[in-house]
Amino acid sequence: MSDGKHFQFNYKSNYYNQPSISPTVWSGLSPYLDRIITGVQKDSNSDDNYFYIFLTGNEYIIYNLQMNRMHSGPHPVNEVNWPGLLRD
Repeated sequence: MSDGKHFQFNYKSNYYNQPSISPTVWSGLSPYLDRIITGVQKDSNSDDNYFYIFLTGNEYIIYNLQMNRMHSGPHPVNEVNWPGLLRD
């Protein structure tokens, strides 16, 4: 979302909420609020606790879900780390 918020949705309980990103909720992301495009978890069934958050300017951040903090980034999106993602 482009307004510094994220959404939480649980389809089983029909729960929806839009809390703001803050130093305690999505720790470390506050400087990037106006650059966040989307996020993805590569394989939620594996031991990979990382969420990949894509930013404007062809960059991404690696976020550790288990530790609730930014792991590293921003990193450039390119054909080595995200092949086929960029358009020509």
